[in-house]
Amino acid sequence: IKAHFGKVLEDLFQNSLSWAYPSRTLDNLEVVRVPDHIQHIGSDIATINGRETLQGTFNLWCALIRLPKPFPSFERLIPAIYAFWNVVKRGSDTTTKLMDDCVTKIPKAHINAE
Repeated sequence: IKAHFGKVLEDLFQNSLSWAYPSRTLDNLEVVRVPDHIQHIGSDIATINGRETLQGTFNLWCALIRLPKPFPSFERLIPAIYAFWNVVKRGSDTTTKLMDDCVTKIPKAHINAE
């Protein structure tokens, strides 16, 4: 079974993923362009959010596979733009975040729905 599964993976790689694993992707910092027939999928499937998102996600993946493994936990990873905002935001934003977790129930007797 292992040999057959390996053959299936090899065929999958050769037929559809070989463009994503050229030697230059792993060795150099050069950007590899996603082929047009793959980018077309990015235009057709709404959850991919377009060709540019697909290209950007692929570039991020290429950068991540160059990093030494195993990766540390990404649970507390904050994108740079949000980390900057967290440093410069004022107290009102912090207060709003604290209030977001509070559940407020409005008594029905006091609602004027007329």
